[in-house]
Amino acid sequence: MRVTGTKLIVAGIAAVWAAYLAFGPALSRLLAGTVGDLVGEKTRGLIPDPERFFLVSLQEAALLGTAILVVALVLRVASAAMKRRGYAEPGRYVALAVLCFVGLNGLFVVAGTTTIFWISGYLAYPNYKQAFFNTNRTLLAKSPAATRVVIAGSSQGHSQFDAGLLNESYYPDVQFANLSYAGSSAWDLRLTVGQYASLKPDYVVTYISMMNFYDTNPGGSRIIPLITWSTWPDVLQYRRDGYIEREDVFHAALSLAFPAFKLRRSLDLSVFGPLAEKGYARPRAARTKPVARRSGASRYADRYELGAGSRYQQAALIEFLERNLAAGTRPVVVVGQVNPALERAVDPAIMADFRRFVVELQRRYDGRVTFVERAELQHEIADYDDYMHISNDERTRFTQQFADVMEGVFRQ
Repeated sequence: MRVTGTKLIVAGIAAVWAAYLAFGPALSRLLAGTVGDLVGEKTRGLIPDPERFFLVSLQEAALLGTAILVVALVLRVASAAMKRRGYAEPGRYVALAVLCFVGLNGLFVVAGTTTIFWISGYLAYPNYKQAFFNTNRTLLAKSPAATRVVIAGSSQGHSQFDAGLLNESYYPDVQFANLSYAGSSAWDLRLTVGQYASLKPDYVVTYISMMNFYDTNPGGSRIIPLITWSTWPDVLQYRRDGYIEREDVFHAALSLAFPAFKLRRSLDLSVFGPLAEKGYARPRAARTKPVARRSGASRYADRYELGAGSRYQQAALIEFLERNLAAGTRPVVVVGQVNPALERAVDPAIMADFRRFVVELQRRYDGRVTFVERAELQHEIADYDDYMHISNDERTRFTQQFADVMEGVFRQ
């Protein structure tokens, strides 16, 4: 009997799944018992159930292996078919190159649904926000918890909430996923909804401060990893309103058409690790000490102002709340702050407008949105590492207090 390449590929697919079914559960228990604690430490507590994580990871590995073999099978069948039909070699090679390109992007689509792809980039470079975001997203997607809670926000969402610590308190009944994306304005939260709506979370927690509404230079390139086909109209609207550049729209279109473009940095970090990290790391200016010095706060405060941009961002937050409510997800809005030194330095009209907007939200969404007032969870100057972000120790304290707050929310 002649064994063809096609038969070998089909046999390979069968062997991958047979191995998973035969050895997956036992291997996952073994891995959990030997390196489970280390994985939990390296991921900052994001994996509350190591055995389940390893079992799902082995399943994902089998899925990725199958996808690779399917692409190889398609290429082999296509090549054989073109040979039989007498295609000339240059044309056949071009057609196969196109199929390879399509197949590669298909593999990236599959990879983007797996935790093992994203967590490899996250472990290689923990500050890489796309990998952190999607590690949390894919972990929540495969969670058995009856109640799912998404945390959506900017870098303050990273600074304020420790999802691993929250999961220690509530898992397996509740699982938290921190989908905060550094650099996000209120408008960007609308894009985030497209990333987690299919997960059907029960609650979405968002931490708001003046940072979300009054920054005059939010930038546009940060939105690319957040875009989905469902939020493409938002991108076009953002461009029409003059808040991103044509180049940002072009890159957004590329990321939708070619998933490899969107995921390229994660692949670099997964394969090359520290070497890639050096390429993506940006030099940071020396931090002025102490952070509470008024001259430094005054200079930083210049970037915040009232105007059409702040009203636009406020309207975007309202749309964010509406989309969640329409999807059956209850918003929990934490009315937050920045460093008090910065609050004293900004135009008092900004702080007054922020408070006015919060009161307007509370009236509009009375009974439909849970608001956690600043008085319940407040920080002092000494709690901050800079003008926006609290220290790790303060994050632990804040998260513990917030866990108590959520206990009351769950009882509502």
